[in-house]
Amino acid sequence: MDIKTHKLANKSLLGTPIARARGAAVDVFMNEPDIGDCPLIGLDNVILTPHISASSPVNMVRVPPMVMENLDRVYAGEPPVRVVN
Repeated sequence: MDIKTHKLANKSLLGTPIARARGAAVDVFMNEPDIGDCPLIGLDNVILTPHISASSPVNMVRVPPMVMENLDRVYAGEPPVRVVN
């Protein structure tokens, strides 16, 4: 994974190392929502999720107040907190 561009350098090489690993979980794919050609489909040691792995019960309670805080700040002319980029 190229962290800067969020692109996989060579997706054809992806299946081989994971096939030898104890396990992997993948949440983001090159061609969402169509992942039909993903080499990881069908591997017993891989969990594939539809880009929702951060949607835990804890985050469903924790995130909305943070969003509201940032909206309140922006509407008040203040910069939001916890800005990532």
